[in-house]
Order: sequence, then structure tokens, then C-alpha cells
Amino acid sequence: MKAFLWDKIPVMILLLQVLITPVYSQNILINGDFETFSTLPTTQGQIVNATPWQNVVLSSDYMNTTYAGWTPNIGGAYSGTGFAGFATYGNSNGSAEAIGQSISGNPLLPNVQYNIKAYAKMTSAPAGGFGNYTDICGGLTLYGFTSQPVIGTAGIHTNSLPGATLLWNSDSVYSTAWNLFEGCFQSPATINYLVVTLENIPGCRQYVFVDSLSLTTSNLVVDLGPDTTLCTGDSILLDMSASNGTYIWQDGSSQPTFNVTQAGTYWVQVSNDCGTDTDTITVSFAAPPTVSLGNDTTICQGQSLLLDVTTTGATYLWQDGSNTPIFIVSQTGIYWVQLTTGGCTASDSLLVLVVDPPLVLFGSDTTLCQGQILNLTMNASGGSYLWNNGNTTSAIQVTQSGTYWGQSINQCGTSVDTIVVDFTLPPVADLGSDTTLCQGGQVVLDVTGNGYTYTWQDNSTSSSITVTQSGVYWVSVSNDCGTVSDTVQITFDQIPVVSLGADTTLCDGDDLLLDVSGTGSSYTWNDGSSASQFLVQQQGTYWVTVTSGTCTGGDTINVTYNAIPNVDLGSDTLLCDGDIITLSAGVPGGSYIWNDNSDSSFLSVSQSGIYFVEVFLGNCSARDTVVIDYEDCEVVLVLPNIFTPNDDGFNDMFVPIESKGVASLEAFIFNRWGQELYSTQLLNIEWNGESKSGGSSPDGTYYYLVKYRDKKGNLYEQKGAFRLNR
Repeated sequence: MKAFLWDKIPVMILLLQVLITPVYSQNILINGDFETFSTLPTTQGQIVNATPWQNVVLSSDYMNTTYAGWTPNIGGAYSGTGFAGFATYGNSNGSAEAIGQSISGNPLLPNVQYNIKAYAKMTSAPAGGFGNYTDICGGLTLYGFTSQPVIGTAGIHTNSLPGATLLWNSDSVYSTAWNLFEGCFQSPATINYLVVTLENIPGCRQYVFVDSLSLTTSNLVVDLGPDTTLCTGDSILLDMSASNGTYIWQDGSSQPTFNVTQAGTYWVQVSNDCGTDTDTITVSFAAPPTVSLGNDTTICQGQSLLLDVTTTGATYLWQDGSNTPIFIVSQTGIYWVQLTTGGCTASDSLLVLVVDPPLVLFGSDTTLCQGQILNLTMNASGGSYLWNNGNTTSAIQVTQSGTYWGQSINQCGTSVDTIVVDFTLPPVADLGSDTTLCQGGQVVLDVTGNGYTYTWQDNSTSSSITVTQSGVYWVSVSNDCGTVSDTVQITFDQIPVVSLGADTTLCDGDDLLLDVSGTGSSYTWNDGSSASQFLVQQQGTYWVTVTSGTCTGGDTINVTYNAIPNVDLGSDTLLCDGDIITLSAGVPGGSYIWNDNSDSSFLSVSQSGIYFVEVFLGNCSARDTVVIDYEDCEVVLVLPNIFTPNDDGFNDMFVPIESKGVASLEAFIFNRWGQELYSTQLLNIEWNGESKSGGSSPDGTYYYLVKYRDKKGNLYEQKGAFRLNR
């Protein structure tokens, strides 16, 4: 049975990936990444700063991230920081910006195949002022010249220059993201000067950025590698995808890869713009060796295990680096071996445990204190255990007195031992919690126990003491299992002194505040409330208990109430001159004092003033006040017999000629047919001659009815006729 993380050392799976790549020479173009410049660009149109590029037609643009002018528009270089920009303008001659450089030191040669690569992208519009140059026009173009053309800024296309030869034209540049444009061409002559621009498409307007421009010689070479032998179960992947071409395998398939899992001969033909090539490979398979170290095993201490994997024609590798076919094991560990025959490898491993014979040794019989634990352990690696209580674990915990034995057995032998264990209780010293008593009380501290010795704080040695005074008390108790101590704080508190005062009598409506503040720490009144004050508002017996610490005091008071005399002189009164009013304050059993110091139960009043009386009944009194006013009570209301509502500012309203003593009124005006034209509660009436419908009343006779009251509330009524003349 395997007891570790692997059963076999993994056999290496051979994955052979054969790539087809054009063999390129060094880049013919110098500074194709536009990273080298003589001066940092500060604006567009500075291609001359990129060494050794030149403006050929118009002013091409060289940008670098150190110049922030177009950064939001271009989004960064494909690689590094620099790149160039070209524009195809929309005029009739299809003029475009162009850059070039001399390659006379490494010219293109006739009939030689060349590979060109460039990364290009459109600019985004309209940022950077190039919103007019975002058509999808055409692709990049490469022109060759046998000698350097005349360089200028004329508004023409490069193909108009004398001696221009079109070497390569890419697909259209259609995306604002960087895309790779690549192709192959054969040079028609010796080319000493190269020019890069955009395709000549009149009427089209586009701006394109170019980066990582390279031109190299190209030779297509397909190599599947040497014939090979694999181990059974391995495979080899033949991968031609790097050629970016078309493929024909021996079975007619056309994928760029072919996975070989069987012996045979395999070939592929690869074609791309740079040519066609074919290669063949023969693949054979060999069976791996067989190796087995057997199952995981256990041996006793002092024994050894022989591992023998002898195989004809094999080489060996053990976990310790040795390379013999035999390995002797005498220690616990994981052991593995790797065999190789005919280029194929197999491996195996096993776990070996070296076991000691069992050992049971409990030591001498012992005495422990109660609460201690004795751990008894037996050792029998890979074996079994048995205790006197039937337990079968390797260890037990002893917490009670008794005789204990254990037996341990494994494949290497048997061992038995016995031990007697006794437990003694440790001393106990418990004086209880800190205690507070009331003055005059006492408490007994008792720690009596069998076999104990005692020492108190006053050096007394009895098992208990009686405490009657405040203080800190401690005791130390000892026996064979040690010494323990305890301490307690005993406090005697004074009983609080509480006084609610003598029993008392109050008048109805009076309050009595009972206040015991500062006499203790907590309070309980007869109604269960716990404030330090209590407001008495009705007759009854009231008591309070006051607690200070653990001590309680209290007091009781009886409160009675007498009725307050009911005195009512009535409401404030307005009288007419000459009237007399009698104010009565009669209360059975009462005595009186009026504002004029008279002591009768009544008072006659005949003039204006403020009058009050105080009535006494027992120890309670009550007082009332009334205001008496006098005035002329004559009532006069005189109304006109004619008014002229002609807006001349004189006699335009029907209003009273004289009004005296009128407190309120209600007036009505009718025409001769009894129709109500106007009503009001205004004291001045104020009719302007219009009816309720809003129209002007004609000249004629009209009638009024006025109901009014004086200040005493007497009701009067007056009727009459009057004339309306406009």
C-alpha cells in the first residue's frame, strides 16, 4: 500500500514543437523604430529629427512621447516611444507625405527576395486637428530608387518622382489599433534609396502612424528536425504556424500543426509570400522498461530490506543519486528508483517504516495531590495497547487512586508494567467574599479542615476567629499538598439617621417636600419610588427607608389636609351710573377681611374700583378679587332720511348721523317691494347705494331695519324710511 504523494516518478512526456520561420538578416533600414533622434521633437513635422530619415515630399511627422501635443490622439507607440505619421490628402493629384533614407551602404540587390514588416494604425478623430484625415483609403507603400531622388515639399505623390519603382503595397490601414502589415517582394534592380508613404488614391484623406518598420532578406526554410524515437505513450507536435502560410501534410490535412502519436514517416509542404519548402521526419516508438519495488513495508529496528531491480541493459538512479541495481534499506524513509533502457524511463517508489520494539515503563509507585494528573504512556509503533480498564489507546490520564497496568504489543515484541497511584486532597482556605456589616454586628471566619495548620494575620493559630471591627483579615492553611492563603475585607457601616419631621397639617392644594438627601446612598419610599425627595400632595402616612452601604434607617410622617374656603365674588362687572351691587363671600364658619378692612360676609359697592376679600377657615385661607366699573349707559342711534351717492365726496354713504352706547348692531336695507338690498354688522353701516347683485339702486324711497345692543346686552330695534337721490 502506497503511503506517500506519488506512486511513480513521472515519465517525461516529449512534446517536440518544430517551428517554421523565415530566416531574416539584419534590418536594412536604420532606426526603423524611430527611437534615435538628433533633437527631441517639439511639434509635428519634425521627421528630420529621426536619424537618418529625411522628408521626401511635404513634411512628414515624427512623434515621441516626450512631446505631449498628440498623446491623447495617438495613444502611444507600438514599441518604445517614437513613430512616424503620413497623410494622403484629398486633392485631385493624391499628394501625400513621405519619408525616406539612403541604403547605398547596404542596397537591395536584383532578384533577391526581401521581407518587409511594419506596424500601422489610423489616428482617432477629431483630436489633434486631424479630423479631416480619417478615411479608410489604402495601405502603406514602399518605393525604391536607384539613386537619391530630388527631395522637396511639392504637393505631388512619391510615384511622380523620376525613377520611382513600387516595391510593395500593404492592405488598407483600417483600425485605430496597432496592426502588423507584412509581405515579401523581389527587388527588380539595385535599389540605393527607399521611400515609405501611403497608397496613391486621389480624393481620399487619411492619416496613418507607422512604427517598428523593418526590411530584411528572406529565405523560407522548413525543418521538421531529425528522425526521432519516442517512448510508448509519448507524442510529438509538429508546428509550422510561425510561417503564416498554407500547409499540406502527408495525410492531406492543411492545419499549421500535426500531432504524431504513432510510428511512421511524416512530411509537410509550406508556402507563403516568400516561397515554398518541404521537409520529412521519421518517428519510431520504443517500449519503456518495467520496474517494481513492491508494496510499502515495515521492518523491526536492526533489520534491513534488500531492493533489487536488476534489468539487462538498464541504467539506474536511486533517490540518493546512487546508480547500482541493488539498494539496502535500514532506516525509515521513501525510496525510489528510475530505470532507463533504450532512451525510455520508468520508475517506482515505496515507503519503509523501521519500528522499535514496544516499551512500557511507568516508574515507581507515587502519591499525588488531588487535582493533579498523571500521564501514563506506552510505546508500540505500529502495534496495539491494552489497559486494566479496557482502554486501547497508547496513553491514559490518571486522576484517581488505584493500581494501573498496561500491555503494549507490536510485530517486534510485547511489554507490560504496573504502577500504584494515591491522591491526597490539597488544603482549602476560603474566607468568602469581602463583607460589609452594620455597626454592632459580627462575623465568624472559619477554615477548619482535617490535618490543616493555620496562621492568621495576628499570628493566632486557631481554625476560626470572630470579627467585630473593620479591617483586612487573612489566613494561611497548610497540609502535605502545599499551602494556600485567602484574604477578606470586613467593613462595618454606620446606620443612617433619617428624620421626616413632625406630623403636620396642610391646606388643600399645598405641597410638602420630604427631603432626605445626603443621608444615604439609596432610598425607598412608601410608593416604591427611589429618589432622595418625595412631594406630598394628599393626606396620608408617608415613610422612607435609607440605605448606606449595607445598613438601613428610616422614618414616618402623618400628613393631614384641611379644606380651603371656596370664595367667589363673581366676574368683573360693568354697571351704569347709580347702580348698586352687593358682593357676597359667605362661607359657613369662616371669617373675612375686605379691601376696606371690613369683616362682614358681604360688601355693598356703588362706584368703580377693585374689590377683594380674604376668607379664613381654620388655618387655611382663600382670596378672590373682582373689578367693578361704572359708565354712562345712555343709548342713541340717529339715522339720515336722505343720502346722495353721486361720488361728490359729500353725503355719499348711508351712515348714522349720531351713535352712542351701541355695542353691536345688525342693519338691513329694503326697497319698496321688500327686497333686501344690503345687510351689515358694521357699527357705521356704510351703504353706498348698490344692491347685493352689484347694480346701482335708482333714486327713490328705501327702508331700514336696525337691531342693536348696548354694553349691558339690552336689545333695541329701529325702523324707518329714507330718500336716495343721485
